[in-house]
Amino acid sequence: MNKADSLKGMLQKMAPSGTDLIIGTVILENPLRVQALNDDKLIVRPTVPARLSNLKNGEYVHLLVLNGGKKYYVLDRR
Repeated sequence: MNKADSLKGMLQKMAPSGTDLIIGTVILENPLRVQALNDDKLIVRPTVPARLSNLKNGEYVHLLVLNGGKKYYVLDRR
C-alpha cells in the first residue's frame, strides 16, 4: 500500500496543512495523558470522544494532530 492509499495519506489530502496522524500510548488515565510512540518527550492531553472515555494505561491510540501540534484528538484505539 502506498502512502496515497493509506489512512494517513487520505487524511493529509483532506486536512489543512499542519495536520498529521500519529500513534500514542496511554500513560496516565486520569487526567488522560498520551505519549507519542515515536517521540518519548511528546506527552499530550488530547481531546477524547465519549465512546473512548474508558481508555486504560498501555493502550495504543491513533491521534489526529491539528494546528501543527497545538491540538490533539483521539480518533480510535489501535
